[in-house]
Amino acid sequence: MDNAIIEAAVVKAVFDSLGPEERDAMLQKALEHVFERPAKRYSSDPDIPSPLEQVFKNIVHEAMTKAVRQHLELSPAFQEQLKQMVAEAVGKVMAEKTQMSEAVGTAITEVLRKVW
Repeated sequence: MDNAIIEAAVVKAVFDSLGPEERDAMLQKALEHVFERPAKRYSSDPDIPSPLEQVFKNIVHEAMTKAVRQHLELSPAFQEQLKQMVAEAVGKVMAEKTQMSEAVGTAITEVLRKVW
């Protein structure tokens, strides 16, 4: 038997066994959970989205990913543009790493000259 069917049957049985006030309280708690953002562990933590916000974010991400894939498959011009953008980004990263490596090397050399 499918897990979804079993889960639905259990939920229905539990829900049907509750009185009206208990059902209302359960529904209220469920809605609070869906809309409420979890508490941060530390004040420096980023805001944690509510379960509903996270689901919406995931749906939007999936839709955008699908749209980009379809556009990429159907548009050679977009494929070329994307290749150029990726090449440019890689070039910038490599240039920054080279500059950083050179700066670190220069700084270490200067410190060693002063010490020795």
